[in-house]
Amino acid sequence: MFWVLMLLVVLSEYSWSQQLVDYDEDETQPTNINESFDIALEELWPLVIKNGLDKTILPDIAEGFSYRPLFINYNAGVLLRNGMVWNIRKVVRYGDVFMILDKKSLRLGGNVLIDKVDVSVS
Repeated sequence: MFWVLMLLVVLSEYSWSQQLVDYDEDETQPTNINESFDIALEELWPLVIKNGLDKTILPDIAEGFSYRPLFINYNAGVLLRNGMVWNIRKVVRYGDVFMILDKKSLRLGGNVLIDKVDVSVS
């Protein structure tokens, strides 16, 4: 959560006034902020790693499935508990990131790709 707040602080340092699309008061339009998001992510990620915030607890997952090739039904399941992701070394933007200014609220939407991590589950 901390690094999300830091990302917003760094993004606020860049001027979005040139990127904002003119719109009517009743209508909201998303603004593409890919370039600003990439710059903020590059500047923030070393800070996240330095402060040890690059780890997170995974929720417990229970999944079941069945397979019936002919007349026999095969059932199996997977239970993952106490999962943790740590040592995240690469986070990049995956697709477009949009900013929506709606009356008094500012919303950011987009996806990130988390790559090169260590995972532990039991």
